[in-house]
Order: sequence, then C-alpha cells, then structure tokens
Amino acid sequence: SICCRSSSPGRATSTLHHGAQAAAAWRHLSAIMLRLWAEEDVAPASPTPFVRLTVLGLGNSGKTSLINSWVNNTCPSSYTPTDGATFYYRTLRAQNPLEGEDGKLSTVLVEIEDTYCWGRGPEDKDTYGRAFDAAECFLQLDKQDAHNDDNVLPMSLGTPSRQKPCPQTPQRMGFIIVFDVNSTKSLSTAYDIHKAMTSQQRNLNSCFHLLVANKVDKDPWSHAARQNTREAKDYCRHNNLPFVEASALEFTRVRKFFRDAVEEVLSRTNLWMGGHMPMEDTPEGNRPAIRNTNKAQTKEDCTLQ
Repeated sequence: SICCRSSSPGRATSTLHHGAQAAAAWRHLSAIMLRLWAEEDVAPASPTPFVRLTVLGLGNSGKTSLINSWVNNTCPSSYTPTDGATFYYRTLRAQNPLEGEDGKLSTVLVEIEDTYCWGRGPEDKDTYGRAFDAAECFLQLDKQDAHNDDNVLPMSLGTPSRQKPCPQTPQRMGFIIVFDVNSTKSLSTAYDIHKAMTSQQRNLNSCFHLLVANKVDKDPWSHAARQNTREAKDYCRHNNLPFVEASALEFTRVRKFFRDAVEEVLSRTNLWMGGHMPMEDTPEGNRPAIRNTNKAQTKEDCTLQ
C-alpha cells in the first residue's frame, strides 16, 4: 500500500502517480528475478537414506537385547523368545556418501529386523501363522514393489497386520549374526547361518555381514568364552568377515558396531538407492564397487525426500 500525506491535492496526486509507477517497476523487476532464479541450475538436496539391518542367531544369544540397547538404551532383564519378525526404528547422524568426502554428517533412518531362534522347527508357527523356517524367511532379499507408484515414500509400504510383517524398506541390506560367546552351540549356529547366507543359491553377497560375540561380560575368563572367541576370530579372518565383541547388558561396543554396520550399508549405495546404481566385482571380497550415475531415482529408492 502507498501512504501519502499532503495538504496540497496536486502534490498528493503526483505522489500517487509516481508511487504507482514505482510499484509497477518493482513488480516487473520481481518477475525478472523470479524467472532468473527458476532458470538457475540449483543442485537438489541429498536424499535421506533409509536402511535395514537384519539380526540373526540362536535363541538366547541376545539379539533382542542388543537391539534394545541401541534403540531404547535399555537391556531386558528377562528372556522372552521372539516368535516373529519384529521391527525397530531409530535415526542417527552418519556420513552419507552422496554428500562427498568433506566429513559432513546427515540423518539416516534405520530399520532393525529382529528374528526368532535360528533352527526352530516347522512343527510350530510364528506370530503370523507361518511355520518356523529362519533360512526361508530371513535369508531372502525380499525386494518389494512400491505399488508401482513413482511418488511413494518409505514408511508407506503398507500397514502391519496379524497375517504378515510389513517392513518399510524395499529389501534387506545388512545382516548381523549374533552368538553367545559362552556357548559352543551358539557359535556353531552362527557358522551355519553364515554358510547358508553365502551359499550360491542366495543372492546376499552384496549385503553387509557382521559377526557379533555377545555376553562378553558374563564370564570373560572362562575357558569356553576364550576358546569360542579365538575360534570366531580365526573363522572371520579366514572368511573376510568383520567381527566384534559386545555386551548388551553393559552397552559395550553396541553403539559402535551398529554405527559401523549402518555406514557400511551406506557405502554400498546400490542397496538403498535402487536399481540404477550398478555394481562391479572387486578383489576386496564381497563388497561391491559403486559406479555413480546421474539417473533419476526410481520408485524402489529407499530414501526419504
């Protein structure tokens, strides 16, 4: 609006006239500036990664306790068997490879998939009424079609029900194998899981794998714990598998290995950026080299815009 105060009608009219010209000129300049800004090539903001970690292991190895230690900063005081896939969520700040190598941190949303006891027989059924078969249920990439909607976002891939679990990421990206360091049977089961995971019939070599020795606080100087730790380290060294000793009860290395796992998944951009990030074989084992492309994101991208 134009405010004009004058005792002379002529001067007031003249001021209004010049004020109207100034307003028109400003509108014209604003239109030019907006057009220039619209034509300017502005780099799009980097997407927020959304990744999934699947935790596997024998019953009572501490899978749920480790997850709760990281997500809820607490460790359950009693053992309750997990009877079906259960999903936990949390965010953290980590290095996003799309942000370059300047050390800039970005927010990452993490979906953690808790699983039931490996080797549980098919005579019983899980929470969703399916026969127990951990290998069949959890050693699949489980790629989901995002309802053929180009605008679909993560956290909108359906609603959990009593009939089936409903993960919000399109596929599994990283596997954490947990064993009780005081139990030889638990360690043997961890070996079985890793061998099943790396078999030729599975397509999981591009995913991140980690072996975690849990409950190191329970009896660290016992012969069983020391022997199992040595054997696990030898196995991991021979199979190029990352290994860490942790304690859910005392929060020992829990935050570190979860963060390391998330950053390893982030480095494998093909896992969470969809099918347009091709992989190449490298001599570094099962870690794929990422060939960056400038193609637009697809509906399977596991990112938040």
